[in-house]
Amino acid sequence: ALGLLGVAHFSSARPGVVDECFPPLFPSLAPYADREALIAAVEAALASAASQRDLRVMIMGALGRCGTGARDLLSSLSRAIELSAWDLPEFSAAQKPIDEIIGHDLFINCVYLREPIAPMIDESLLARNTRLSVISDVSCDPTSADNPIRVYDRITSLEQPFVRARDGGAEPVYVQAIDHLPTLLPREASQEFAAALFPYLKDFLVAGTPSNTWTNARKCFELALEEHGLVN
Repeated sequence: ALGLLGVAHFSSARPGVVDECFPPLFPSLAPYADREALIAAVEAALASAASQRDLRVMIMGALGRCGTGARDLLSSLSRAIELSAWDLPEFSAAQKPIDEIIGHDLFINCVYLREPIAPMIDESLLARNTRLSVISDVSCDPTSADNPIRVYDRITSLEQPFVRARDGGAEPVYVQAIDHLPTLLPREASQEFAAALFPYLKDFLVAGTPSNTWTNARKCFELALEEHGLVN
């Protein structure tokens, strides 16, 4: 949703202009009352956007939890969107960096980074860009040496949601990389997280012996203590 709001906002940019003062900075964000309010904001922004060309969106990691959520949101909009939903097979088969990305207006990265992977986007790719406007990096790993989106180096915030990517070519590219995106929908996020956590809390309180979940959690906790030198 935030990526689409960015596409609508930055569509006011003039071709070839990469001045920091134009287009205006994306405004600070405040939490939305609910999902319907967020979708309504996206619909209104897209309807009033300077560019009304066909909207192309690419999701990487489209079959995971975040990717599925992104697909659900896109399908709920009245605006027609040409969607490229990629997951591991398409990623593995593609040459890196991935040329297909810059054929879209919005790229949404939902890959859960567990190990080093080849960069999907780098400065050489963006130097050839003429269409891509916004990267919504839901995975948000800018400080990792294995960051597959190697055109920015810091997270963004609700106060300053977007930064300009390095070397956007003829078309400047803006990156959203907020690491606490669920706070845009605080009530629904809290309800969903609580519902997911409750069965494990109940199990912790009433089970006679710890479940595998809690046994593994303790192992992770103790390992973290060791790594930080906090074990006597």
